[in-house]
Amino acid sequence: MLAACALVVLGAATGCAQGVPTSHPSGSWVTATQANKEYRQAAAALVLADGARWPASPESAKGPDGAPQYYQVGAATNDAQFYWFCSWTTKDATSGTDAFDARAAAALQQITRLRLGGSGSDENTKQLLDAVRAAIAGHDEAAVKEFNEKNCASAV
Repeated sequence: MLAACALVVLGAATGCAQGVPTSHPSGSWVTATQANKEYRQAAAALVLADGARWPASPESAKGPDGAPQYYQVGAATNDAQFYWFCSWTTKDATSGTDAFDARAAAALQQITRLRLGGSGSDENTKQLLDAVRAAIAGHDEAAVKEFNEKNCASAV
């Protein structure tokens, strides 16, 4: 469960739970196996920053107490997109080169066309993602570093 619960912290409209939550229709929750398939499909459409690698097992089948872990439909897509986003922001914060800053800024413009930057997130998350993109474009390394420390430590 690398980034599934991290996105809940950001305020994205997805989540994870132990046991199938009774407050949602059963069709809106999937197993880790199904979530991993969704994650891989989303990841296939994205190019990570140089040197970054997709995780071997992005979504955990069991929670911290060993109980089965379930994911909201769409959560794994957001997780893959967030992992991709963090691959670029993390590499940007450590690159120190204008050429990479330009590549990262160009890559991150895609977020507005992705689920994470649109229907899969609330307004606060969209504003946060936009602020990080602006920090990269404006070479604000302190802001990018702060975002990474708060949001990307477990993602990349």
